[in-house]
Amino acid sequence: MRQKPIHRFIVDFYCSKLSLVIEVDGGYHLEITERDKIRDRFLKSLGITTIRFSNKDILENIAMVRKRIMEEIRSLPCQREI
Repeated sequence: MRQKPIHRFIVDFYCSKLSLVIEVDGGYHLEITERDKIRDRFLKSLGITTIRFSNKDILENIAMVRKRIMEEIRSLPCQREI
Protein backbone atom coordinates (compact mmCIF):
# COMPACT_ATOMS: atom_id res chain seq x y z
CA MET A 1 0.00 0.00 0.00
CA ARG A 2 1.16 3.52 -0.67
CA GLN A 3 0.77 6.36 1.81
CA LYS A 4 -0.64 4.11 4.54
CA PRO A 5 -1.67 5.72 7.84
CA ILE A 6 -0.40 3.82 10.88
CA HIS A 7 -1.53 5.53 14.07
CA ARG A 8 -0.35 9.15 13.80
CA PHE A 9 2.17 8.43 11.02
CA ILE A 10 1.81 8.04 7.26
CA VAL A 11 4.32 5.62 5.79
CA ASP A 12 5.45 5.66 2.17
CA PHE A 13 4.90 1.97 1.44
CA TYR A 14 3.46 -0.74 3.67
CA CYS A 15 3.03 -4.49 3.27
CA SER A 16 0.69 -5.80 5.97
CA LYS A 17 1.44 -9.44 5.11
CA LEU A 18 5.12 -8.87 5.92
CA SER A 19 4.67 -6.07 8.48
CA LEU A 20 7.21 -4.13 6.45
CA VAL A 21 7.47 -0.40 5.82
CA ILE A 22 9.65 1.06 3.09
CA GLU A 23 10.45 4.73 3.38
CA VAL A 24 11.90 6.83 0.56
CA ASP A 25 13.58 9.85 2.08
CA GLY A 26 14.34 13.11 0.36
CA GLY A 27 16.87 15.66 1.56
CA TYR A 28 14.35 16.92 4.12
CA HIS A 29 14.91 13.78 6.19
CA LEU A 30 18.55 14.70 6.74
CA GLU A 31 17.22 17.40 9.05
CA ILE A 32 14.76 15.23 10.99
CA THR A 33 16.73 12.04 11.67
CA GLU A 34 15.80 12.00 15.38
CA ARG A 35 12.08 12.14 14.56
CA ASP A 36 12.57 9.33 12.04
CA LYS A 37 14.31 7.24 14.72
CA ILE A 38 11.42 7.80 17.14
CA ARG A 39 8.93 6.86 14.45
CA ASP A 40 10.91 3.73 13.52
CA ARG A 41 11.07 2.66 17.19
CA PHE A 42 7.32 3.16 17.53
CA LEU A 43 6.62 1.07 14.42
CA LYS A 44 9.01 -1.60 15.70
CA SER A 45 7.03 -1.72 18.95
CA LEU A 46 4.04 -2.68 16.79
CA GLY A 47 6.08 -5.45 15.15
CA ILE A 48 6.65 -3.47 11.95
CA THR A 49 10.09 -3.41 10.32
CA THR A 50 11.16 -0.20 8.57
CA ILE A 51 13.81 0.12 5.91
CA ARG A 52 14.84 3.44 4.43
CA PHE A 53 16.27 4.51 1.11
CA SER A 54 17.20 7.92 -0.17
CA ASN A 55 15.68 9.36 -3.32
CA LYS A 56 19.16 9.11 -4.81
CA ASP A 57 19.29 5.36 -4.07
CA ILE A 58 15.96 4.87 -5.85
CA LEU A 59 16.94 6.93 -8.87
CA GLU A 60 20.56 5.84 -9.25
CA ASN A 61 20.86 2.37 -7.72
CA ILE A 62 17.56 0.54 -7.98
CA ALA A 63 19.32 -2.85 -8.17
CA MET A 64 20.78 -2.27 -4.68
CA VAL A 65 17.35 -1.20 -3.42
CA ARG A 66 15.71 -4.37 -4.73
CA LYS A 67 18.49 -6.51 -3.28
CA ARG A 68 18.21 -4.83 0.14
CA ILE A 69 14.43 -5.27 0.20
CA MET A 70 14.74 -8.97 -0.65
CA GLU A 71 17.43 -9.43 2.02
CA GLU A 72 15.17 -7.80 4.58
CA ILE A 73 12.20 -9.95 3.63
CA ARG A 74 14.28 -13.11 3.91
CA SER A 75 15.55 -12.05 7.34
CA LEU A 76 12.11 -11.47 8.83
CA PRO A 77 11.32 -13.78 11.76
CA CYS A 78 8.71 -15.78 9.87
CA GLN A 79 11.06 -16.15 6.85
CA ARG A 80 8.31 -15.71 4.30
CA GLU A 81 9.16 -16.77 0.79
CA ILE A 82 8.66 -14.52 -2.18
